Amino acid sequence: MSLLSLENVGFTYRRATERALRGLNLEVAAGEWVGVLGGAGAGKSTLAGLVCGLLPRFASGVLEGRLLLDGRPPGDWDRAARAARIGLVMEDFEAQLFLGRVDLEVAFGPENLGVSRPEMEQRIREALAVVGLEGLEARPPDTLSGGQRQRLVLASVLALRPALLFLDEPWSDLDPGGWPQLWSTLRRNVPSGILTASDPSHLEGVDRLLLLREGQVLAQGDPASILADDELLDRAGVPLLPLAALFRRMGRDERPASVEEAIGLFPATPRDRAAPAEPPSLGPPVLEAKGLSCVYPDGTAALTGVDLTVRGGEMVAILGRNGSGKTTLARHLAGLVHPTAGTVRVRGRESGARAAPRLGTEVGYIFQNPDHQIFAETVLDEVSFGPRNLGCTPGQVAERATEALAAVGLDGLESEDPFALPRGDRQRLAVASALAARPQILLFDEPTTGLDASSIAAMMDLLHGLAGSGHTILFITHSMELAAHHARRIVLLDAGRILRDGPARQVLHDSPALDRAGLHAPPLVELAARLGLQACHVEELAACLA
Repeated sequence: MSLLSLENVGFTYRRATERALRGLNLEVAAGEWVGVLGGAGAGKSTLAGLVCGLLPRFASGVLEGRLLLDGRPPGDWDRAARAARIGLVMEDFEAQLFLGRVDLEVAFGPENLGVSRPEMEQRIREALAVVGLEGLEARPPDTLSGGQRQRLVLASVLALRPALLFLDEPWSDLDPGGWPQLWSTLRRNVPSGILTASDPSHLEGVDRLLLLREGQVLAQGDPASILADDELLDRAGVPLLPLAALFRRMGRDERPASVEEAIGLFPATPRDRAAPAEPPSLGPPVLEAKGLSCVYPDGTAALTGVDLTVRGGEMVAILGRNGSGKTTLARHLAGLVHPTAGTVRVRGRESGARAAPRLGTEVGYIFQNPDHQIFAETVLDEVSFGPRNLGCTPGQVAERATEALAAVGLDGLESEDPFALPRGDRQRLAVASALAARPQILLFDEPTTGLDASSIAAMMDLLHGLAGSGHTILFITHSMELAAHHARRIVLLDAGRILRDGPARQVLHDSPALDRAGLHAPPLVELAARLGLQACHVEELAACLA
C-alpha cells in the first residue's frame, strides 16, 4: 500500500476560471522522496495544500478525484492524527512562526499532541540538532536570520515526527552550502517526502521526479532522463541545469550532470585565455561604513568592525551563510537601524544626521518579502505613499508614481489590489515604492526569492536597467549563480566580518575564502577553474571555449 495516493486529482479555487490542478496521479511509497518541478502557476503549492489538508478547508474550491493517506480518505483522519502523519513547510514559511522563543516554537506541535514533557524536551533537542539550531533555544525567532527562521519552521514540523514531509521550496532563505547538508540530514531522518522546486538544481537526490505545467503532469519518472530533455523543460518553463545550459549554448548534444563528467568532454584548454575585462573605474564614494558593529540585546554580535566603501554606479552582491550578518549590514547601510559602534555615511554625511523620510530619498531598501512593506489598498496608493510622506504636491506625487510604475513595468495596474498580484509583481511594486522617493542607491534583500526562472530574469533585467540609469545597486543573495552572472563586485561576509571584498570574478575563484564562508563556487565557475579559465557564467565560459 502507498503512503500517499492521488488518483485523477483536480482542484479549482473559488471564482477561478481554470483548474489549478487537473488529472494528477501520484503514488508515494514509504521510504521514497519525490521531487515536484514546475514554474510559477504549475500547481506546486496547491498540491501541498491538498496533501496536507489546508485545501479546501482554508481556501474554498472544488476538489476532484481521490486522495488517500495510508489507504484512507482525508475525512477518516482527525486533524491531530493527520498533522502527526504529514508535516508541511510552506513556501511562505514565515506564516508558520508565531511564538516568542525558538524552543517554544518547536514545542508547540508535540504539546498539542499530548506528548509528555520529557519526550517533548527530547524532541526539541533532536529537531534543533537536525536543522543546526542547537544552542539557540532561548532566542526570539525575529532575531534570527531568514535562513535560520526557515530551519526553525522545519524543526517545529520535525518535532511531530511525521511519516511524510512536504517541503514547498524549502531552501528559499538557505545559503548555498546549507541546503545540501540539510537535505542529506533529512534523508537520514525522515523516511518519505515530497519536495517542490522551480529550479532543478535543488532536486538533486530525489528518487522520482514529477514535472508540472499549469496544473498538469508533463512527465513523471527518472530524474536524470527528465532533466536531460531540453524540450520538455522548455515546455514546463523551468531552466536547464547550469552545465546543461552551457553545452546547449555551445550547440553540443551532451548534458553532463557533474563537473567531473563535463571535464571529460573537453580537450585540453589553453590556460592563457584572457577573462573578460573588468568594468572601468566608477564614481566617488556614496556609501561608507567605518568600524561598523552591531550587538543585539541578547548579546549576539551581528557585525564586528565592518569597513566598506561603495562607489557610485557599482553593482555589488553581498554573500554569506545564514547568520553571517548580510541583512543586518544592509539595514545599517539603509539607515533602518543604528549601529552599536561605528558610523555609516551616505554621500559624505552620517546617516543618523538625516530624518528617516529624507534618508529614503538617497537610499531605498527593498525587503526580501515584499509583503512586509506593502500595505495600501491599491497599487497607485502604495507607490504614492512615499512622495506624499515627503511633502510632495499632488502633481509631483502623480508624476513620481507614474514614473516609478513605468520603470518596473507595472503601469496600467494602478487600481489593482497589491496583494492580488503575483509574487514577482509584488516584488516589482516594492521596488517602485522605493523608486518613487527617487533614491540613487538601492539595497535589495534577496530580490529573487520565491520567483521562477522567467521572473528572476525579469527582476535582474530591472536591476541592470536601474544600474544603467545611474543607480548604485547592492543586493543580498543566496544564489551563487545569480552573483556570478550579475554582480561586478562581491562582499563576502562571515560571522559579522568582511572575509573578502573584490571583483566578482576574483572572489568566486577564491576557493579558500568561499570554503571559510561555508559557500561553494557554482558549477560553471568550478568547471572554468578546472579548465584554467576565470569565467563566471554561461556566456563567458561558452565564449572562452568557442
